[in-house]
Amino acid sequence: MSSYDFLIVGGGINGAGIARELALRGFSVRLVEKNDFGSGTSQASSKLVHGGIRYLENGQLGLVYEACLERYRLLKNAPHLVTPLTFVLPFYKNSGRPQWMMKAGLSLYDLLTVGHPIQKHEPLTQSEVLLRLPGIAMHNLTGGAVYYDGLMDDARLCLETALQAQQWGAEISNYTELVHVEQKNGTIKQVLVRNTLTGHEETIQAKQLIFATGAWSNKVLGPLGLQHLVRPSKGVHVVVPRLSHDAVLVTTKRDNRVFFIIPWQGFSLIGTTDTDYTHDVDALTVADSDVQYLLEEAARYFPKAALQPQHVMASFAGLRPLIQSGQKGVGAVSREEQFISVASNAFCVVGGKYTTFRKVSEKAAQKAILRVTNQSLFKSLTHKMPSFGGALDTVETFAKTTFKDLPQDLKLSLEVYTRLVQRYGTRAPQVVSVLSKDPEFLTPLEGTAVLKGEVIYGVLAEQVKTSDDFLRRRTTLALKGQSDCKNVVTQLIAQATALR
Repeated sequence: MSSYDFLIVGGGINGAGIARELALRGFSVRLVEKNDFGSGTSQASSKLVHGGIRYLENGQLGLVYEACLERYRLLKNAPHLVTPLTFVLPFYKNSGRPQWMMKAGLSLYDLLTVGHPIQKHEPLTQSEVLLRLPGIAMHNLTGGAVYYDGLMDDARLCLETALQAQQWGAEISNYTELVHVEQKNGTIKQVLVRNTLTGHEETIQAKQLIFATGAWSNKVLGPLGLQHLVRPSKGVHVVVPRLSHDAVLVTTKRDNRVFFIIPWQGFSLIGTTDTDYTHDVDALTVADSDVQYLLEEAARYFPKAALQPQHVMASFAGLRPLIQSGQKGVGAVSREEQFISVASNAFCVVGGKYTTFRKVSEKAAQKAILRVTNQSLFKSLTHKMPSFGGALDTVETFAKTTFKDLPQDLKLSLEVYTRLVQRYGTRAPQVVSVLSKDPEFLTPLEGTAVLKGEVIYGVLAEQVKTSDDFLRRRTTLALKGQSDCKNVVTQLIAQATALR
């Protein structure tokens, strides 16, 4: 039996963030995730680090202010994974939202960044919109505006947060499922977890348990009598050939929802849907109707692209863990977090936005520490702390500075090394150390720019267990139609696992 101060169930971004906060403060921490880190909602976001401009019309000013502040911090603390993103908001006559409302929203969005500035929005004439968005629909176009947010690698940001927790002493375990909870007199005495790959079982005791189980909370906590904590909402995205170089915020004709067309790694990411999901959370799929909805709405704004299902290179669905809120439409449900008691020594984190995960994690850690130690004094440790690979000014500067220190006989170009820094940040030299072990490791996976040695590094340093871990989360090959190398990746994982 293993004992810890804190056991965190759920290895998405909130669970990883909470583990980091607690480990930084010297507590013994265990984090368990039944699949791979970030393999649930945290890999299926719109890839945006944003204040949430659309939440302004629901009056959620506090949430937007907090998200704008956290956006600023993420841009500073993880510059290899979070980068500035320019948005164009075109204005059309007779659109679902009047122009005065959109202009007022942009001005308010600017005001909410006071003290943590990002570039303010600027108005655009009709001709300027057409110049920035070639191919945009011209009918009823009157002008627009440009504003700024951030773009992230969501799966890697989650992974790096978990690895940073591990760096500070937390034990983190993917493919470790909670299978039984022993509760007596309102207190959780111990839990049983099982490695889903090997079948090995382990009993764990903890002074405090934190369930960061997101959209899976109803299923995980149902046996404890908490079947209705969250209201899962399904969000679908599709990847298509690039439609524009700037991101675009527009509204749908069918239901007047805001959706995005985002430039992403040479392609365009279109999303998202927002519909109630009442089926098995472990059986989530992308329906043809979801894809058709997104393609039809995007085609209204980029008619020359003539988008059809055959243009979809990849699609993915995620579940938002919305808080139960009666009969409100899903779009009106608050994205703010709540902490709900599960037992005298356990609570569940419900809701929250990806952008605000660090602040949510601080609040959860503070609550957990207060429950265990009765100490209310709590100081922020992560608001200025670089992420696991984020202690750099810019990717390009770090790459040029450290490139000269690499082995001279290594046939690695600055261009390839810069891509490694973009993915691994300051850990890129460690990746190169692995690449140098075998000339074959410097060979790209067929049809990709990813090196075979990165798979080896993933196993040795990033807890890669399956090909999907590498193709979908350590890299984004699976979302770019580059999964033909799956068999080779599986072989390399077996090779690296044998070396451990």
